[in-house]
Amino acid sequence: MEMETRIIGICPVAEVNGEAKDLFWVYLPEVREHLAQHKIDSDFTERIKTYDDLFFFRDFASNIYKESNYSNRPIKAYKQGGEIQKEAERIEMAILNKEIDILLSLAH
Repeated sequence: MEMETRIIGICPVAEVNGEAKDLFWVYLPEVREHLAQHKIDSDFTERIKTYDDLFFFRDFASNIYKESNYSNRPIKAYKQGGEIQKEAERIEMAILNKEIDILLSLAH
């Protein structure tokens, strides 16, 4: 049994006047073939050879700054200071726990 997490969209984010702004969304399955054609020169790991590998193996740094919610607000709109990072970590752990629950339910 194997579970795979797939990225379905990527969105570059720019900081404008101290506020994160989504620039545009790209549906990753539509551009994977193009990303696979562009090589990455990296001394960090041998398995990452193309931009497609970068996203497939999730070998990048990122920060959770927003979660889908009823008011569509970024985390910093309802948390302050160090609470923002804690909320981002809580969201990430909730995602991981959901994945583990799915795997456990399939194992029984």
